[in-house]
Amino acid sequence: MHKIILASTSNARKALLETIKLPFNIAAPTLDELHYRNKTPSGLAIALAQANDEVIRVMA
Repeated sequence: MHKIILASTSNARKALLETIKLPFNIAAPTLDELHYRNKTPSGLAIALAQANDEVIRVMA
């Protein structure tokens, strides 16, 4: 079974996962988003997701 890891400190995202009663852990890395400022909105979303994934894998 896959684990759900919320890579965010967003209370709204946390509340959404709690609402659907899925077990999850919170592991929110701190990334300097200014490093990605030259990205398009979709490119930014992808780059941050990939960077969060890399950091969380190291943390686990």
